[in-house]
Amino acid sequence: MSGAAPTLQNGQFEANGATYTTVSGLAIETNLFNQAIRQMTTLSTLLESGAASANSSGGVHDANLDWFAPNGCGNGDGPWPAGACGTLSWTAYARGSGLSGSESGSNPWGLTITVTDAGGEANNTAAPYAVELKSPLPWGGSITSVLSEPL
Repeated sequence: MSGAAPTLQNGQFEANGATYTTVSGLAIETNLFNQAIRQMTTLSTLLESGAASANSSGGVHDANLDWFAPNGCGNGDGPWPAGACGTLSWTAYARGSGLSGSESGSNPWGLTITVTDAGGEANNTAAPYAVELKSPLPWGGSITSVLSEPL
């Protein structure tokens, strides 16, 4: 703002020479949205490569084992911490798995990225097993990525 401060006199707005500049947040939000898309792509790639590695490292691939869930969660056979069933933050889900790397569990807006192996489009009951990643958007909705294990 430049000029003298505006006032309200007898119910009338007086600009008093004040001027304002309108600023759009579109470029900022577009940049944050694109960062969130890249982050979800990276997390999805980590899970896909982890599943592929697990499938190729065993002598016999068992399609009835759910790599996206830890031992003790249904048919879980993944490297996730015990109790990582249901919906968890990415940070809690990936802890100790070797996949978390430097990836943050929060999206560019500071909102928590979640992983679920049940509900939504995820499937933890029968092959092909699937996991759903969600990155919430500040204006509602979310960026969602669903990954299925190869049969």
